[in-house]
Amino acid sequence: MLANIISLSRVLIGIIIIAYYPVLSTNVLASLIFVGLATDMFDGMFARYWQDASGLGKLIDPLCDALFVLCLMYCAVIYKDLPIWFVMLTIIRYFIITIMSIRLMLIIKQPVGVNFLGKISVCSLFAVLTLYHLLPMTPLLPALLMVCSAIMVFSLIAYIERIIRLQSAEV
Repeated sequence: MLANIISLSRVLIGIIIIAYYPVLSTNVLASLIFVGLATDMFDGMFARYWQDASGLGKLIDPLCDALFVLCLMYCAVIYKDLPIWFVMLTIIRYFIITIMSIRLMLIIKQPVGVNFLGKISVCSLFAVLTLYHLLPMTPLLPALLMVCSAIMVFSLIAYIERIIRLQSAEV
């Protein structure tokens, strides 16, 4: 239960960032982003340590990741000129994975769980968004967007393959 509360706090941090973005100093913004990222790391560790992992938690965690990312993206689009194509790619990836994961839960009562490439994808996404917010625009940022996009596409393919494999194993 506490792990789920930690996950949900990430969404609250994202909402605070949206509400106060124009007046946040770089240090405060960096701190809020860091705390949001830390909740992503600690919720799973906490759930495993206290043996509090649940199917609901496995659905809540990636949903909270997605909502936190959307909060950061909203501010990056409005204030930092983050390209819309990158936002759309991210939304489509999260949408496909979420819908397929929910479908899998309904069919075989088992969550997809995480995979290594998915974690790399989320980490690269958080890194790119953090850099977008904290650094002035440099030629490095568009290159990082392209690398992150490729990782997101590969992780989406890996999730789809895993979901199809789990689903076909149960049928």
